[in-house]
Amino acid sequence: MSRRVLVVGESGQSNDLYDSQAVKLLIEAHRPDWVVQASKKPAVLAKGKARATARAADRVAKLYRQASRARAIDCVFNQADTDAVEPSHEKAAADIEKALADAGCPGHAVVCAWELEAWFFLWPEAIEATRSVWSVPNGLRGRDVGQLNDPKSLMRTEVLMKGAKPQLAYQEKHAPEIADQIKSRLGDRNGKSLSFDRFVKQVEACGA
Repeated sequence: MSRRVLVVGESGQSNDLYDSQAVKLLIEAHRPDWVVQASKKPAVLAKGKARATARAADRVAKLYRQASRARAIDCVFNQADTDAVEPSHEKAAADIEKALADAGCPGHAVVCAWELEAWFFLWPEAIEATRSVWSVPNGLRGRDVGQLNDPKSLMRTEVLMKGAKPQLAYQEKHAPEIADQIKSRLGDRNGKSLSFDRFVKQVEACGA
């Protein structure tokens, strides 16, 4: 069943779209028939006090209602990082989804343990296809990526080929490019991630 969905994503700066664009592409990889829109607005995070989480959910719910004025949005996918290994995503996702429901917003949590970059290591060939000077070492292939500490740092320091210019190392702006490469390689997943599995189930739930 086709859906119209809105993605809000955690990012280094509230005005960038890197994470939400990457999640948009990952959703489209599973459901190319959906209309998916990425938003600049900051996502709900579950790292602080419950009151702050509720206020953030109210802001996302307002965005959802505004976006639905022209044409109805079926649900919101809210991306957030946990900055901790699995199963840290479980409580964070539950807290975010409850906050969104309490705010009157139909939402699904896209919670990455540790960060979105951990999921990229499930597709080493997609990473390498993004830049010719990137190569994923054997030690980062076929891993339980939910147990990787600071995968963003690993992307920056371990993937760039020896001798390549430092300015060619991974940056957050490359996230949508890697996600776009994953779209054509979805069936070539190499590794384990319970948080990514949960994300896939949320996509399936939205489409049910």
